[in-house]
Amino acid sequence: MLENIKTLVPPEEGVFKLNTDGSYNHKMASTSAGELWGLREGLRLCKAMDLTHVVAEMNSMIAVRFINEGRDLENLTTNLLLDIRNLIAEFEVCTLQHTLREGNSAADFLAALGHSSPPGTTILDSPPAGLHAILIRDSMGVSFLHY
Repeated sequence: MLENIKTLVPPEEGVFKLNTDGSYNHKMASTSAGELWGLREGLRLCKAMDLTHVVAEMNSMIAVRFINEGRDLENLTTNLLLDIRNLIAEFEVCTLQHTLREGNSAADFLAALGHSSPPGTTILDSPPAGLHAILIRDSMGVSFLHY
């Protein structure tokens, strides 16, 4: 049972963590912040903020493998993958890694919130209601059971 306990690990000092997630709302038949689009926009924001050391995480292992292994897809996401790879190369240090859903709860919360936001990238000045508790839990490295 202990192998199922997952601990959130904060980044080292001077390293910034970027988490992305996508959301699909069945009732509204809408998607929000698809993971690859979210990753590209997040990397653009990190560059605009002059961050040099970034750890990007997402819970799509397939997307992480495609980007890290340099694979190309024969569909419309190819340019998006190339944009992401090029952005990653612009950082002094930028790693892309997989995280379990439990390690991505703040990004999941924000992606779900995106269903009620206008189209496009939304930049928040402060955490919306409901996110503060998730951020506190993340900062404390709270563990989760993953079944």
